[in-house]
Amino acid sequence: MSACKQWNKLKVDRDELLTDRNTDLSGNNWVIVNLRTDSRNREGGAYHHWTCQHCRQPACVGACPVSAITKLSGGQVVINESKCIGCRYCYQSCPWKVPQFDFKKRVTRKCHLCYDKKPINYVKPALAIRRLSRS
Repeated sequence: MSACKQWNKLKVDRDELLTDRNTDLSGNNWVIVNLRTDSRNREGGAYHHWTCQHCRQPACVGACPVSAITKLSGGQVVINESKCIGCRYCYQSCPWKVPQFDFKKRVTRKCHLCYDKKPINYVKPALAIRRLSRS
């Protein structure tokens, strides 16, 4: 979550640093990973990851009256913040209520899978296969 916040220039809350937990999505908090415990499971629990699902047919895309939300060829569902009018129809249409309104910026925001971040030391798959072949 720290890398997400750093890349997207999101504010880190003091409580996050102390507990390493987030309880709700917000315009400043796009990913939640919490440990969920079960009283029957005495050995611990399981981690629960909650963020945008980047649906195959995202309801939020069709709900946006200004076409500020698009699904990219790589599968990422992204919001163009310069087009967003803050109507929150995307939030209402999302089955998981993931898009969150940022009251300071007056736009809706959500995880976009860092579509704008290029991998470091990226090797094209075809080159990787050729380099790793045993022949």
